[in-house]
Amino acid sequence: MTSAAEAVLDERVRVERVRQARLETLRTTGPAAELVAKLAGDRLNAAESDLRVLVDKAGTPVPAVQFRHRVTRVVDVQAAADRVGTEALALAVGVLARHFALDANACAQADDLIAWLAGKIDRRYRRPTVPGGEDALHRGADIIRRRVPDYGDWDLPIMAHELGHVVAAGLRPWDARADQILRPVEDWLSRFDGARRQQAGELFSDVFATYVLGPSYPCAMIVHRLNPQAAATADTRASHPGDASRAHACLWTLKQMRGGGELHAYDDIILKLTSLWSDLQTDADQRARLSAEDQQQLINDLGGCWAAMTSHLSALAYQWSGRVFELMDRLTEITNTDPENGTPADVLNAAWLAKVDALLGRGRPVVEALFTTLLTSALKRSVPAT
Repeated sequence: MTSAAEAVLDERVRVERVRQARLETLRTTGPAAELVAKLAGDRLNAAESDLRVLVDKAGTPVPAVQFRHRVTRVVDVQAAADRVGTEALALAVGVLARHFALDANACAQADDLIAWLAGKIDRRYRRPTVPGGEDALHRGADIIRRRVPDYGDWDLPIMAHELGHVVAAGLRPWDARADQILRPVEDWLSRFDGARRQQAGELFSDVFATYVLGPSYPCAMIVHRLNPQAAATADTRASHPGDASRAHACLWTLKQMRGGGELHAYDDIILKLTSLWSDLQTDADQRARLSAEDQQQLINDLGGCWAAMTSHLSALAYQWSGRVFELMDRLTEITNTDPENGTPADVLNAAWLAKVDALLGRGRPVVEALFTTLLTSALKRSVPAT
């Protein structure tokens, strides 16, 4: 170790302190600073405080025999600062975009859907949304990003998937019989290691979104999002399961929701989406198709997920309503009568079922302006007061 090497590490620590000051300025100045502070100020303050401690430790001189440890410490601090900076910048840019209405009210709409769903079980699950390049749960700030621009009202069901990540991380119901706090989703997720755990979290959120909204989420995923030519099962290092696995999980959830016995309204859309996905996979490589063994393994994995869902989240379960068919008629202008008291999920399901019928040549297209009007009205009616 030379004095020059020590000087290099001292310089790295110095510039990290400069960058940290700029990071604070980034989030505390400008027209959106107040909203940034309201949405995630406490979390960013904590992250920056932890980072300051790490930088101070990295700046402490060490004996020559410990020099390599200081190198590691400084490099780790730089990586941590990169992560904090990336999260803070993404949040600041997203809030600015929302402040100047670049999201065309998409985030306010997402806020309402999330507030409505969270209000059924625990308002603490409410999360604000900001525009982003992709739909995701903002890891550092614990804020949901909505992809902007996206497909407008048609993409709103995707927000239920992101709420699923919040629930998976925080669901801790009280078991009155044993007088203990449970972590049912964590119990299921703990069966998986590494990237497989992250993939399981994505599957949980797919099942969750289907469970709380009904057919609109599988429709949105199969019609707008999933790649029918992608590998059916993901690489062990991938963050998400294979797209065919996700399609299968959504449809499997709908089948679970319909139960057994007599015919159910879900039967028709399950058949249509299954056929549509099969048609989309025409000429796809064999790797894009789920084998029987892969399907069985997936179902085995989903069993525990479904048990956690039905045992602790039954208040969120979407209940099919005949209003959906009435709304379909209204959305396609077959009738001018507005169905009363339709929930946001009812409107989303009606619109998506009508869209699928139109794509299959079996119905009239949805009138987009009516979709927006009915969805806005349903959200306004359903969101609980703060």
